Parts: sequence; C-alpha cells; structure tokens
Amino acid sequence: MLPCQELPVARPPLRPSSTDTSIDLEQAERVGSTRPAHSLRRFSSSDLCRVAPSRLEMLASMAIILSEYPHMTFAGGLLPQSLVELFSKSQPRELNPDSAFDLLVSVSEALDMNDTSLVLSLVVLERLGLDILCELLATRTWQNTVMSALILATKMSFDEQTWLCDVKESLNHRYNDLTEELLHSRETIFLKAIDYKVDMSSATYTNYLQSVVSVRHKSETQRLLKRKQLELQAARTPV
Repeated sequence: MLPCQELPVARPPLRPSSTDTSIDLEQAERVGSTRPAHSLRRFSSSDLCRVAPSRLEMLASMAIILSEYPHMTFAGGLLPQSLVELFSKSQPRELNPDSAFDLLVSVSEALDMNDTSLVLSLVVLERLGLDILCELLATRTWQNTVMSALILATKMSFDEQTWLCDVKESLNHRYNDLTEELLHSRETIFLKAIDYKVDMSSATYTNYLQSVVSVRHKSETQRLLKRKQLELQAARTPV
C-alpha cells in the first residue's frame, strides 16, 4: 500500500508530470490518432452509437462482461485456455452479474457518469493486463478495482473535474469506510498498474462500445430463447 499521507488527496494527477512517456495529446489531436475522453462521442457518431443500449442496458452488459471474465474479453474474443484454467483454480469469488450490476449502478449514479465514461472504464480495466485483471476479479478486491476504474474514467471524461472529496461524499451513504486517502491510494495503484496509459483513439472507443452493444444483443437473444423454450414446455405439459 502506498504511503497515503505523503500524497495529495484532493485530486491526483492522471500522469506523472516529469516522466510522462504517453502520447502527446496536442500532437495526437492534430494528426487525429487519439482524442481526449470528453470528445470521443463526437468522433464516434456512427450507426453504432445511434443503436447504443440505454444506460441500464449498458450497465447490465458491463456487469455480464465483468462476471464472465476471463471467458469473454471486452473486445468479444476469448482468452487462452491456460489463463482460463488458471482463473478457474482461484478462490471462489463473489463476482456475479447481480453483484457487479449493483456496484456499477451505485457508483455510476453517485458520480453522475455518462455513457462515454462507462465505456472508458472498460478500456482502462482491460489495460491492467489479462493476468492482473484475472487475479483481481477472482478475489474480493474486484470491487476496489472496478470502483477505481469508474473514478478514473469520470475524471478523464469530465476533464479532471471530479475531486476525491466529492466522490467520498457521494458514496459515503453506501461505503462509509471510504476516505479520500484510501480512494487516492487505490487510484494511484491503478494508474501505476496501467502505466498511466489513459489516451485513447476514437476507434478504440467505438470498438469497446460495439462490445457492450453485442453483449446486450446476445443477452436479449438468450432471454427471448429461454422464454420461448419455457412457453413450448408449458404447452406440451398435460393439464
């Protein structure tokens, strides 16, 4: 755990000030290779965005993605079997679609997150790396990991206008053990884990949104199929 008392607790930086090796946002903006988070929606105005799921559908899709990891990645692919086997041997976890949805709803509503922020949180989560993320989602620390990603995505989307003291106040009714120092420590650890890679192209944003939309469609199809099967079974059952 990092020494919280030595760090500012109001609003930590998204990148190191002197050792930043990430993409230069101003240069990237000129060449069009990446976009600041708060302008991604403007550069993703495709047919995909017009059929994007509603807020609750998006949160439900994200919950499914998290709970089925690592059997399904955020980009819709599958993990190597070796990682799946390693993951299955981990200790039993509390993560399931309902628990993930509950956390996503409470935190996203408290932070007043928009759709862009939610997609960003998926991107930065996967940037932890498959092995690290599998380990975190297999333990009780998955709540801390997801919450850190949501807070970071909110700062990215709203141009760092979110302060940790406001986050604490917003979430205090539910998570009364939170402190600004604790939130800062979690976020700093998360940023170090992703090597401060918070820049993103509009194509990346669109691909992740496509993943969320695909999960929504798959879930809806499965729900309708199950309903149809139950109706057929009921029709065949003698009265």
